[in-house]
Amino acid sequence: MKNMLTSSDKLVLISCSIVSIFLLIPILMIDGINRFAYPSPDLNAHIWYLKEVMSSIKEFNNVPIQDQFGYNIGHNLPLFYLVYAVIVKTFQQLNFDLNQSLQYSIFFTNFFLISIINFNILKSIKQIIDKKFLQYLILLSIFFSYEIAINVWRWIPGIWAFTLSTIVIRYTLEILDNGISKKRLAKLLVAYGFAFSFKISVVSVLVASFFTIFYKFFEWFIKNLKDIWMFLFIPIFINFYTFFTTIGWERILNNQLKSKYRSEYNLNIDSFNEFLFSFQLSSFIGIEPIRPNYGTMVSVLDKLSQSLFTFSNNKLFLTIGSYLFVIFLVIHIKFIISSTNSKDRNFKQFLLSAELITIILFVYYSLYLPIGNPSRMRYNLWLILIFFLITGFQIQSEKKQSLNYFYFYSAIYSYLIITSHSVFIYMNNLFDYDFDKLLNKALNLFM
Repeated sequence: MKNMLTSSDKLVLISCSIVSIFLLIPILMIDGINRFAYPSPDLNAHIWYLKEVMSSIKEFNNVPIQDQFGYNIGHNLPLFYLVYAVIVKTFQQLNFDLNQSLQYSIFFTNFFLISIINFNILKSIKQIIDKKFLQYLILLSIFFSYEIAINVWRWIPGIWAFTLSTIVIRYTLEILDNGISKKRLAKLLVAYGFAFSFKISVVSVLVASFFTIFYKFFEWFIKNLKDIWMFLFIPIFINFYTFFTTIGWERILNNQLKSKYRSEYNLNIDSFNEFLFSFQLSSFIGIEPIRPNYGTMVSVLDKLSQSLFTFSNNKLFLTIGSYLFVIFLVIHIKFIISSTNSKDRNFKQFLLSAELITIILFVYYSLYLPIGNPSRMRYNLWLILIFFLITGFQIQSEKKQSLNYFYFYSAIYSYLIITSHSVFIYMNNLFDYDFDKLLNKALNLFM
C-alpha cells in the first residue's frame, strides 16, 4: 500500500507540472526555430533528418547516417524522428508552418514526458523509501537537477530515453518488491525495447535490471522457460529496423563517428590515472565552475560532479556544491558497505549494479569517443535517479537521532537550493524571460 499515491503526492505532482510549464515556455517564445539560441546545438542536422523522414515516413530507417553537409548524426536512432514527423505533420494539417509545428510539438511532448518522469520517479521512491518528506525532497532534487532541467526544453532523444528508463526502473523495483509474473515480465521487456529505440546508451540500466531480476527469480525463469522464452525477444522485435538491417548495425557500431573523434584525441597511458581520478580542486574555493570542455579529455570525476552537483554561477554555491559532491560520495560508500535485510538487499543489488555499470560505460564512452556525445551525462540521465535513490535508501537506514542523519538531510536540502538557483540562472540567461513578449506570444499563440 505504501506505493499508492496520496493526496499530498498528487498535489506535489501538480506543482511539478506547473513548474514544468514555466520551464518549457521559452520554447514558445523563440522567434523562429532557426534562432541560434534554440535548444539544440545540432539543430540543422536534426531538422534535415526530420524533413527527410517527413518526405517519406515509410522509409524512416533508410535515411543516411550523414546529412547533406557531411554532419554525422548516426548515433541517433530513427524512431525519434519518426515520432516527430507524425506529430509535426498533424500540426501542419492545422495550417501551422514547420517552425510553429515543431515548436508546439516539442512543447507538448516534453511536457507529457516530464509528467511521466515525475510520476515514475515518485512511484519508484515510494517503493523503497517510507519517509514522506524524504520522498518529496528527492523528487524535487531530481526534478531540479541541473542536467535534467536543461534537457527538458531541448529537442533531443535523451529526454525520451530518460522517460522510458524511469519506467524500467519503476517496473524493476515493483518486480523485486512484489514478485515476478508473465505479465510483469512482458511489461518490463516492452519498456526495454522502447527505451533502447531512443538511446543505445540505456543498455546500462537495462542490463542491470534484467540480470538482477534473473538472479533473484532464477528458479522461476527455469520453471517457466518454455512459456516465456519468446518474451525475451520482445526488445529485439521492437527494434527490428535496427537489428535486422545493415544501416541499423552501422548506427550501433558507428565507425564513422568513432574514427572522427578518436583521430582528434588519443589518451596515453601516462594520463589514464588523471583521466579517471583527478578532480579540479579550484572548484573547492569557488574560483571556477566544474564545466568540462568537451573538446578535450577531462576527468570522469569532473564530468560526474559537474553534471550532478556543482554547476552554478554563484561562487558560494559552487563551493558548497563541491563539498556536497564529496558528502554524497561518502553516503554511497556507506551504502556499499552497509548491511540490509533480505528484501532491501534486492533493491540494493539493482541500484548498485545500475550505478556501477553506468559509470563503467561512462568511462568506456569517454575513452571510445573522448569528445563525442556519449561521454556526456545527458546520455545517462537515469544515473541521476539511481544516484538519489541510493542516497535516499541510505539516509532512511540511518538512525534518526544520529548526526549522520542530520548531515545527510541537510546535504540533500542544500543541493535542492543550489540546483534550483542554477537552473533559474541558466534558463534566464539563455532565453531572457521577457514577460511582455510572453504575454503577446500567449495572446497570439493560435492566430
